[in-house]
Amino acid sequence: MHAAGLPGGLDRVARGRPAGRIRPSEVFTHRGPLEKALEFYRTMARKQDGCIKCALFPNGPIIH
Repeated sequence: MHAAGLPGGLDRVARGRPAGRIRPSEVFTHRGPLEKALEFYRTMARKQDGCIKCALFPNGPIIH
């Protein structure tokens, strides 16, 4: 499996999470509804507002 911007892809992330080496709260700095995907992508691409990665949720609230 491949994840953009993650060396080693999603498999590497999946292995690190149970071991406690990866904290999702530190990776996903911005969260919001899927409907705002383009806005979040632009923020991430421009590295605005300290954005590292965005987590998008269907019908989800904007947390950041």
